[in-house]
Formats: sequence, C-alpha cells, structure tokens
Amino acid sequence: AMEQFTAISHELAGLIIQNQKKIIDSWAIKVLNLPDTRYQDFSKNEISAWAAKGVETIAETLRTNTDQTIDEYVGSLVPARLQAGFPIYSITEAFLSAKDAILPIIANAYTGEACKALEAATQIDLCLRIIIRQFENAYSNAMHLQLVDESEKRIAESESLQRTMTALLQKLKLDEMLEIVCAEAQRLTGASGSAVLLLEDEGWLRVTIGTGNPIPALDRLPVVDSIAGMAVLKGEPFLTNKRVNQVQAYHRNPNLESLLVIPLRVEGTNIGALDVVNKPGGFSEDDIRIMSLFADQAAIAITNTRLHHQAEQLAVLEERQRLARELH
Repeated sequence: AMEQFTAISHELAGLIIQNQKKIIDSWAIKVLNLPDTRYQDFSKNEISAWAAKGVETIAETLRTNTDQTIDEYVGSLVPARLQAGFPIYSITEAFLSAKDAILPIIANAYTGEACKALEAATQIDLCLRIIIRQFENAYSNAMHLQLVDESEKRIAESESLQRTMTALLQKLKLDEMLEIVCAEAQRLTGASGSAVLLLEDEGWLRVTIGTGNPIPALDRLPVVDSIAGMAVLKGEPFLTNKRVNQVQAYHRNPNLESLLVIPLRVEGTNIGALDVVNKPGGFSEDDIRIMSLFADQAAIAITNTRLHHQAEQLAVLEERQRLARELH
C-alpha cells in the first residue's frame, strides 16, 4: 500500500471518472501540442486511447491506494514507446501535462474550498510522480536490455562476416562457398531458407543453390520481369512480407510467406542476387542493412572463387597443351 495518499484520494478518483472524457480530450490535445516530440507522428485518436488508459490508471491508483494498476499500465506502455524511439524526457513531459488537464476539474469541483482543492492537487502530483518514477525505471531497464541485445547482434554479424572471409581464404570450391553463403544468410536473418542466383548470358539468372525450406522451384529466371532480376537491374533490395504474384524462384509455392532479395555486386558489376525467405515475424529494414553488408562480402567471395576455379582450369589446359607439344 502507498500510505502517502489521504482520505480525499477516493473522492478524487470518483471525480476523475465522472469527468473522464473531458480530461482525456484535454490531455490528448496538450500532448499533441508538446513541442519537438514524437507524439506528432500519432493521430489524436491514438493519443486519446493512450490518455484514456492513463486516466483510468490515475483514478484506480487513487481509489485503491496501490500501484498494481501502474505496473500493468507501465508494462504495456514501455515496449510501444521504446519501439517508436521516444526519448524518456518527452514521455515524462506527457505524463506531467495530465495535471494541467485535471486541475480545471478540481478547481470547478472545489470552488470556495481552497484547502480541499490544494489537497486534491497534491494527490494528483503524488500519483503522477509515482507513475513517472516507475515508468522511468522500467524504461531505463528496457533500454539497457535493448542495447545489450543490439551489441550481441552486432557481434554475431561480425562473426558471420568473418566466417565468410575465412571461407574465401580457404579457396573452397564454388558449391561449397555458396552453401556457406546461404547458411550464413539464414543465420543472420533467422530465415528458414536461402538461395543464390547468378547471372548467365542472354538475360537469365541461374538458381545456383538453394538451402533450407522452401527450396526454389525453378532452375532459371528471366532477369526482366522477375523479382530477383528487378533487384539486380535496380541495384536495390526487394522486401515483402506477403505473398507475391511476380515471377520468383519459389514459383507459386503456397508456403512462401516473406522474401528478401539483395543484389550481388562487385566493383559496380552485377553478378546475381542472394535471397532469404520465411523469417518468423517478417523481414525488417535491419535485415536489409545486415544482408547488404553480407552480400558485399559474399559477392567478393563468389567472384574470387570463380576466378580461382577458372585459373585452375586454365592451368590444366596449359599443362595439357605443353604435354601435347612435347609428344609431337
């Protein structure tokens, strides 16, 4: 229990509920008018819905003299505000503006009762301080966990890029290299499948390898009018988290739920595309970022592996020609 609340708190809770709509409307407008905050990105209806929960929390806290409702309110608010990228100070300002929405109600209810009005205002101050303190603690903890998760993710990304470069230095065969590329692409994004499509002559993309599930249904795709071809021609990633009708490697597969295609380029020259499919929850802009970094490394690894293979074939051919000359 929170002993700080006085006998008037229960009466004040009833007053707030009685004037709930008026307080919500006033609070929402005040929040929207806060300068230089992310609240301008939201509609009045969205802000009003948030204010309604806030008013309900204030009233219930005053009525019960416990912080159980605050815990529930803060628990639902923190993830949403964190995801939207709110700085903590702007949320605190929004909470404090609730007092300006409630004070006119108090003044009107306790006309000629200055002591009672002051006591009611003090109770609102106290309630808001408790809400703000608990929110700031929860928000700080959530931000810390987010930073830890981000750091761990960056380490995993760095390790994956390093594995790709290590594979490059090992002079693997092309099919072995491509398996590593697909496996690391899946690992980085959490996708269930991946494929590499390499450019061939006459405007075609060859599905060189596919791993995981679903697997590509087509061996070749036209560069023109296909999703992978569009990514290659534009030199830009393609992302969708819904089923598509355009031509793609997983032709008419009903299990294809999301697709991210990244062009493979080396020194400005297109060599093909790398795709990943079916990430639980869908792909994000962050997946584009890391996959673009990875695709740069993968394109170099693939190109160097191909060049090494060509050099070996040329060396074999030259050796055969030398032996033929010696025999004659």
